[in-house]
Amino acid sequence: MKDRVDTNDGEGPGVSGTGPGPAFFADFIELVYGVFFSPVTTLRAVAQRPRPPFGVALFAFILVAAINGLASAATARGSWQSLLDAFSQTDGLPGGLGAGSDLAFGGGFVLLIVFAAVLWGPIGLFFKAGALNLMSSFLGGRGEPSRLFVLLGLTYLPALAAVPVVLISAGYPGLRSLATALGLGILVWRLILDIIAIREVHGFGTGKAVGAALIPLGTFVVLLVLVAAVSIGFFASLLGPLLQSGLPGVG
Repeated sequence: MKDRVDTNDGEGPGVSGTGPGPAFFADFIELVYGVFFSPVTTLRAVAQRPRPPFGVALFAFILVAAINGLASAATARGSWQSLLDAFSQTDGLPGGLGAGSDLAFGGGFVLLIVFAAVLWGPIGLFFKAGALNLMSSFLGGRGEPSRLFVLLGLTYLPALAAVPVVLISAGYPGLRSLATALGLGILVWRLILDIIAIREVHGFGTGKAVGAALIPLGTFVVLLVLVAAVSIGFFASLLGPLLQSGLPGVG
């Protein structure tokens, strides 16, 4: 297994542009195995390949995004159904909303969620790789952005473990605390893999790689909190007078 991962140069039927073939899927399977069970060796070997496996990494990323999209659609359908059922029992609101949700959340909704995940996932990966590579360059890194993009596509693979966590959280409300803890553990796992990817691509020490990963993440979190605070304040100012005067038809 190790010899195969270390010596493959990323060229094969699936990577060279002639379409997925045995070499492509063999590389895919071995990289999936390597990321889960020997991540440091695997990511280092991929970073050092003469030609990084762009096609394999993108295929792996899109596949995981699609599976997560299916899980999200399944849980969203149940949550929306419960919300509409609650609204249908509220005085002053029309009944029968639950039946309409079956149409709204049919196969079309599932396909929409999966399509959105497959479309926006690679775009998000592109911006993530750009931000991390830019910060790494500021810290003295000289690695190639395309190599970091490939490795970050592979470090997304542990997101597969989030699928049972999401389903457990939706199907067993009493286990949501456990599911939340597992979800946080998966995020930490992926962050550690991202740090390894940055270190191997840019030749950093671990400390500098941690900084290159956490500075953009911290900036994003701060901006997200600010946007959320402004949005909450804005909607509170709009809804406050309406709630004080009372909603028409709701007693």
